[in-house]
Amino acid sequence: MKTKEPLARQSQLKARIFTPSAFYKHLKIAIASFSDLRKARKNGNVSKAFSEKIMLAVTQVNGCRYCNYVHTKNAIDAGASEDEINMMLNGELGEGGKDESVALLFAQHYADTDGNPDKETYENFVNHYGEHKAVDIMAMIRIIMAANIHGISLDAMLSRFKGEKMKDSKFSNELGIALGILVLFPAAIVQVWFEKLFSNKNMFTKKQTKMKTKNTASVMTLLLALLLGTGTSYAQNNEDSADYSVMSRLDMSPRPAGFQPTKATPVNGAYIQSVTTASSRVLNDETIMLKKVSVQALGEKGFSPWEFLCDEGGHTYEQSAPNPLSYMVAGISSSLLTSVEQAIKVMDLDVASAKVEAKVFFRYDDPFTPKWLGYTDKLVANILIESDEPAEKIAELKKMAVQAWAVGECISNPTPVDAQFEYNTKIWETESASLGKVIGDESYDNDLMITSKGNNPKPESFKLGTDVSMEKFTNPFIFEVVSISESANDVQRPYLHKIKIKAIQENYAAWDIYADDSRGYEGLDKAPTSGDYFTAGTSLCLMSQLTGWSEVLKHQGIEINDYRAEHQFNYQVDNYMTPSATGHVDNVITRILIKSNASEKVMSDYAIHALGTCFAGDAVSMETPTEVGIYKNGKLIE
Repeated sequence: MKTKEPLARQSQLKARIFTPSAFYKHLKIAIASFSDLRKARKNGNVSKAFSEKIMLAVTQVNGCRYCNYVHTKNAIDAGASEDEINMMLNGELGEGGKDESVALLFAQHYADTDGNPDKETYENFVNHYGEHKAVDIMAMIRIIMAANIHGISLDAMLSRFKGEKMKDSKFSNELGIALGILVLFPAAIVQVWFEKLFSNKNMFTKKQTKMKTKNTASVMTLLLALLLGTGTSYAQNNEDSADYSVMSRLDMSPRPAGFQPTKATPVNGAYIQSVTTASSRVLNDETIMLKKVSVQALGEKGFSPWEFLCDEGGHTYEQSAPNPLSYMVAGISSSLLTSVEQAIKVMDLDVASAKVEAKVFFRYDDPFTPKWLGYTDKLVANILIESDEPAEKIAELKKMAVQAWAVGECISNPTPVDAQFEYNTKIWETESASLGKVIGDESYDNDLMITSKGNNPKPESFKLGTDVSMEKFTNPFIFEVVSISESANDVQRPYLHKIKIKAIQENYAAWDIYADDSRGYEGLDKAPTSGDYFTAGTSLCLMSQLTGWSEVLKHQGIEINDYRAEHQFNYQVDNYMTPSATGHVDNVITRILIKSNASEKVMSDYAIHALGTCFAGDAVSMETPTEVGIYKNGKLIE
């Protein structure tokens, strides 16, 4: 029996030298192959031992000592014989037979050609294994290729520090690869997904459109792709980074720079709630989607300014704060519950409890193609009443509540929107985006926990869908956002609501929040109003679109340095607190502020794209099919 040295040292590896640009190329290819590798690990088409031998074949060509050691050990642990591995390390194929040898030879060819195999060799490889298994093997080859390059550079840099410079290796290359991965990795993630989304150059054709024109790609789709990875990283200094609660009461009202906030003047007994927002980015090293909004109902005694933090979820990242559409749908269900509770008071009904369950349907057609379009298909809102009142009275209650529901009218009918853009104003001297992070899901105000992550909603009037995967998109791609509002049974604030919200998507949490529509009662509000949520959700949705399109422009070499979204909604109820109360929203102010050295034409196109792909904006400015049902003691009243 032969005596054996450690296998990783048996053959003298000669390391190939790579540049940072070559590494970045292979890093992007590897990232694009991650999902294929995960599938390969699950489906078992390629055994663990075979997989390790494939990686060793690539490593033998590139000459990475670290990878050689690791995958030699892994191959033996997975059942490969030491004799077989020794033969591979000495340039022979080993005992795997023809089936494995085809892959091993192709792996060596792929590495030897720097990832550019000739067409005939590649076709023979795919024909031998079939498309699915070939994809699995290719994922392994591509990922080890990038790992080899990084390992070689790290080895060279460490050897240099020990006084053993690697032949032909430059320190700038070593540093650019070994440490540059901290910057290159997140950048590659973003670029890979945008290359998938925008492989057709016509995707970027600029076209002036009206606000509600559906573009060839929805920015929400860009965000879904961005969220599969970590996004752009920001170097964060803990001393300069602000800690945020998900929700907090502010001392200062929102300060929009694009318009002067003005409370609309009520006439003929109408009640008007003018809600203003100003939103901005929060720079964070884990997600590019973190943002904040300040919001307040103007001139309303006892209604405070509030600040919400907002985040998105994704395949590998769980949101740190509710997403825009969850805030918006919370405003939908809570505002309808307020209308129901006010109608109960006007009609003097004996009702034990009232609850509103709302679900909004969104759909994407032709995802990841130039034809991709997004739609808000429908709003379903159900009122659940526990009462011994006659069914006729409960039906009348629904009619009165829906008639007075200003948010519902805004959604079900087109609402005029005054949308304008402003470029490079003085606001950026004091209001630029800053570093920050969310410190936890629980937010408290005067001993009330006003935000927290909770259990999934359990609606009684419809079924809750299954979380939609953020990794792979079907055609069509359909998802829902659900909100359930019920009374918090607070004597001092009778229109205080507890709301459970959730986007039915992977890594989107269920949240418990509160809304307070107790107008005219003593004391301060205990939470934002339902109008605050709907308005803030619209602003935050627009911010998400601006983030997505700024990444698109960055891919084209155009830098958008900063941006803000600002809104004012005027919610009006004529004949307030009477049987003929009628709710409506007559106009919405929208402002987008942009900081960039790009031309005004580019910035204008950027703003138009963002407006045209804002789902909340679509719900406001277009007619959205709306269904409202009412249940008495669990039974639907027709």
